[in-house]
Amino acid sequence: MPALNILLVNFHSSQNAGDAALLETALTQLRGSFDRPHLVVSANYPAEGYLATLDIEVVPSPAAVIHAHKWIGLQALSFIIGMISGLLLRVLGQNWLPILPSKWRALLRAYQQADLVVGCPGNQYFSMGRYGWPLIVSGFGVFLAHLYSKPFYVMSQSIGPFSRRWERTLMKWLYGRARLILLREKGSLMLAENLGVPSAILRYIPDPAFGLPASIQSNLSNKLIIGDLGLGHEIGAIGVTAITRMVRSLDAERFEPYYQSMAMALRSMVEKYGVSIIFFPQVTGPTKNEDDRLAAQIIAGKMGEIREKIVLVDQPYYPGTLKSLYSHMDLFLASRLHSGIFALSMNIPTLFIGYLTKTRHILETLELQEWLVELENLDEPQLLRKLEKLWLQRFEIQAKLKLLMPKIIEESRQSGHLIAQDYHNG
Repeated sequence: MPALNILLVNFHSSQNAGDAALLETALTQLRGSFDRPHLVVSANYPAEGYLATLDIEVVPSPAAVIHAHKWIGLQALSFIIGMISGLLLRVLGQNWLPILPSKWRALLRAYQQADLVVGCPGNQYFSMGRYGWPLIVSGFGVFLAHLYSKPFYVMSQSIGPFSRRWERTLMKWLYGRARLILLREKGSLMLAENLGVPSAILRYIPDPAFGLPASIQSNLSNKLIIGDLGLGHEIGAIGVTAITRMVRSLDAERFEPYYQSMAMALRSMVEKYGVSIIFFPQVTGPTKNEDDRLAAQIIAGKMGEIREKIVLVDQPYYPGTLKSLYSHMDLFLASRLHSGIFALSMNIPTLFIGYLTKTRHILETLELQEWLVELENLDEPQLLRKLEKLWLQRFEIQAKLKLLMPKIIEESRQSGHLIAQDYHNG
């Protein structure tokens, strides 16, 4: 019996350790649930070297083809060409593939040859941009699955919020035709039901990154990295991830107060408790606006004469390595959602800075919403108050996490099994 062709769509970038973790766990789960499947990933940055290490076939995503053009008019033209090409291939068949535009050919062939299409875990669908163009481009990948009548599944995602009526209508159409939609928090479940997606195809599964194994190549390399970062601490260390001015998603005016509040609150923790501050690069690209190291430098620069207590980690690490390093922290302050998920799953007390609704919804689902500060309401007194409370209660919270996390981790590893079960029964 030939191996199944499984196409995973809407993978963003391996330079985001959260995205990379979600892809790694998705591949692991699908390989463990299907018999030697042939896995194809549709990626926004298909030339990234990391993808070549995963034993997969890589094709460009619709976003990779469309956003190759800088001007919005050319992007719209490329979208129309992709739409027409997809329809021609659907109507005229495989023999017409060579006449289609080369940039679309590999992607459309992957859809045509797929036995099932799976949406990558994450948060690809929410209102963004002045006209909602990013949602249209991302949604095109799901439209193609329906165009070629492929069984479509969604691994654990968040969806929303949507500020426009047509966006809600589009998501109802795209996801209402799926075989199974797995969502990682209850807020998205409620939204999907409100959109009119049939409740029979909706399931809650925690974020797959909870189940990512922590790994470093060897005990020796583990010790070397820890020594290089100065993590052999006696008093304590707070791990930190920071975010840059991602203008398309966030209010740019909030960033200066964010940087200032982070700097002053962390400085106060150093002065009062003698802790070290370790800034980790959870995301290093693919664009400058997504590189956490820039934000870390800004915040560290505002912390004054305590530089001997600050470590700026410049080297990017694989997700499993970051997760292992986070386990050496006494506390974690996570502006990046998946850095917080990594830390929580290693039983590290974590305070989250929420900048999209996904963070609040995930913490509410885990009943950990007390440990959230929203970026739009962030100020130094509030942040310091929460950090101090977390520090003083860290042993109690760690004991709670040790009871909570095993069940969450086990549940987070069920997506592949549920998809395989539905596909074979269907």
